[in-house]
Amino acid sequence: MGERHGGGGRFGRVFHAAVCWLLAFVCAVSAWVPGGAFGDEAASDEAPSAAASSEAVRTVRVAFPQQFRVMWTDESGVRSGYTYEYLERIAQYTGWNYEFVAVEGSGAAAFEKSRELLAAGEVDLVAGIMSSEQSRSSLALTRESYATLGIVLLASAERTDNPLVSASADRPLRVAAVEKSTLLGELESFCARMGIAYELVNCADVDDSKAAALDGRADAVLATDMAAADGLRTVGHVSSHPLYFAAAQGDQGLADKLDAALERIDSADPMFRSRLHDEYFTQASGAFVLSDDDRSFIAAADPVRVGVLSNQPPYQYEENGELKGIAVDLLEVVAAKTGLNFTYVPAASEDELDGLTEQGVIDLVACFDYNYAAARERGLSLTQPYVTASYVLVANEGASNGDIAGKRLAISSSSRYDGMFIGDAVRFPSVAECLQAVVGGEADYTYVDEYVMQYFLNMPEYRGVRVAPQTHEPRRVSFGVVRTGDGRLLGIMDQAIGSLTEVELQAVINGDVLRERPFEIVDFVRAHPLETFATAAVVLLIVLLLILVILYQRARANAKTALDLKKRLRLYALCDDYFFEYDKRTGSLVISLPSKEGQHGVAEPITVNLGSDSFALDEEQKTSFVDLLRSRERRVEEVRLPDADGIDHWLRVTVEPVDDAGRAAYAVGTLKVIDEERSEKDELMAKAERDSLTGLLNSETTRRRIAQQMDALGEGERGALIMVDIDRFKEVNDTFGHLEGDHALVDVARILRESFRVGDVVGRLGGDEFMVYLNNVKDSAVVKEKCEAVRRAVERRASSDSERRITISTGSALSKPGESFDDLYRRADEALYAAKRDGRNRCSF
Repeated sequence: MGERHGGGGRFGRVFHAAVCWLLAFVCAVSAWVPGGAFGDEAASDEAPSAAASSEAVRTVRVAFPQQFRVMWTDESGVRSGYTYEYLERIAQYTGWNYEFVAVEGSGAAAFEKSRELLAAGEVDLVAGIMSSEQSRSSLALTRESYATLGIVLLASAERTDNPLVSASADRPLRVAAVEKSTLLGELESFCARMGIAYELVNCADVDDSKAAALDGRADAVLATDMAAADGLRTVGHVSSHPLYFAAAQGDQGLADKLDAALERIDSADPMFRSRLHDEYFTQASGAFVLSDDDRSFIAAADPVRVGVLSNQPPYQYEENGELKGIAVDLLEVVAAKTGLNFTYVPAASEDELDGLTEQGVIDLVACFDYNYAAARERGLSLTQPYVTASYVLVANEGASNGDIAGKRLAISSSSRYDGMFIGDAVRFPSVAECLQAVVGGEADYTYVDEYVMQYFLNMPEYRGVRVAPQTHEPRRVSFGVVRTGDGRLLGIMDQAIGSLTEVELQAVINGDVLRERPFEIVDFVRAHPLETFATAAVVLLIVLLLILVILYQRARANAKTALDLKKRLRLYALCDDYFFEYDKRTGSLVISLPSKEGQHGVAEPITVNLGSDSFALDEEQKTSFVDLLRSRERRVEEVRLPDADGIDHWLRVTVEPVDDAGRAAYAVGTLKVIDEERSEKDELMAKAERDSLTGLLNSETTRRRIAQQMDALGEGERGALIMVDIDRFKEVNDTFGHLEGDHALVDVARILRESFRVGDVVGRLGGDEFMVYLNNVKDSAVVKEKCEAVRRAVERRASSDSERRITISTGSALSKPGESFDDLYRRADEALYAAKRDGRNRCSF
């Protein structure tokens, strides 16, 4: 809070500039003088050689196995992951380009394949290698690691106990692990060191081992901290290993370049590795499980007494006799999660709150800056922060030019900042009063966090202040728990706050910071007296002018009525529309026909009785048309009706009701024949529903029509959804060009169109994905046969073109009664994913 003075800044900058100019001059002289003062050695260092130039644009081939959150390529071909981003960061310092070589398989098999590719010279670099005697003897490892792989034991997040603690010789710890996993040796050493009896539950793969921990077949699963762990929590850290980049044994220069880049990254941005690890591997699961001891403590505990300041919005304040704020609302969320009961004790000042703490009246302080020294002085333990907010400077006209030297700083009496200030510091009881002092001119500026400022900016009197973001370390706010020795309440509070997701926290903050505030006219007048007086005068003048205008218009209205009637008759004669008048009481419809060529005036109108049988409409058409004419509000609709010869025409009917003493007695309007316009509209709509390349239905139309057909299914009827995806379509585009890729899409679309019935929905979702919906399917055998036939048709078509071969994978699912389109789509998409995972060019049901 405030700013410190520093000396010698200008002299340091001048000295630094002088040194830079001197070095630049020396370098320039050495370049002009052959074999000058630096000799041949300096010349060889500075002159760019052909090899150095080549190195600057080197393309490094990197083995790229698919590992979620480590090295990953999504369905759109976008790469991401911890290792991928680290490589891209390294490229900023080396100038390399990368060629990522896909590696089939997963887990240890994929890494072994990567090492084989490196030994064969098909790649230049492999990531994620642990240092071992074999690795050091056969590979050129970097000296610097770029990540740390943790070997952990995970248990179901729903368990309230730690299975490692409850394991015994009679009931050994059941550990799920992939059979013959390379991590088993780590597990054995860990259990021997910790004295834990265990038995292995062999599993087919990683997913099976995680499922074993979730369904109760095992107490824990042996895994790494870089693997996805949905529904699981860490209960033990087995070991950790640094991970290195590795080049081929004879390519030590590449490893040296990597080491140099890694050192530069660590030096320039020491937190890069930590941020990247948090981004990809620290996933907030929101899992919250209380232990049995915690539940017993909560059940036996009295309500937790919370001290709340009544004048610190938006964190804690009193309004209409009720305590509110971010801290109070967050405690309600904690109460719902834990079962704790909270009662609130108001306090008018920090001193009063300290007194309540010393007297043992409260157990918890609602809002305390995250400062261990201050907390220790007041006998408090701190939870982890629940709010982190940047500081802003708030100033009035006195400091509007940004110069705060010699200005008055408003600072809260509770602030424990003990540094130097620029200008005079004036103390006020609360942050709110500091802001009021700035607005009222008692001070020139103050510092508050961004949530406090946003809260007060909603009020009219604060909207004239200037706000500027600051570079101070952000404010962090936590709960202060009165120290008791056992720390049970602190642990429960800490765990509950740590389980809150960003969405939950932000919802609480937004609810208090962005609250709708009641508009008080008195506050507005007090804040803007001159503007209010001027506005009132202008409004009064406008009212007087309006009264004069109304009187003038009323005087002219009677004179214009007769002229308007004449004009309407003339307009009838000039228009091509049919004008009508409908008497709602008698049911008679009078239609004025447009004038014929060479005729002056309006043609003789015709009268139709809609209640008579001679009116050439069936009962449904007649009822619908009469309802339209009897509407109580203006309506414009397009209807299809027959003429006297029985030929259907599209008409645009405009109906305007006319009231008589408050009752809708008449309706007037126009009839316009729009056959040609409707035909053009229908043609445009048909084009809009098609994919421009393949001619199939586009994505939106496909989904809509499938949903309509699913809704129309009768009892016992089934439908089937087939997802079609061209295998490795990106490679077709990359190898043969996008034109050939478009040809492949058109060919597959043609095969799909020819393979299914006219009533089936066939569409393109986008890219190389297609969707087919079969209505009224007898059984799954028909669907499987169709899918296989389409796959073979594409394969036969591909075999005739040796240059550009394509195959497809399909996933299909039968719809269930009452099932939504999204649920059916999800199941079909999972089947397609299974077909891709099992090797492509196959059908999965």
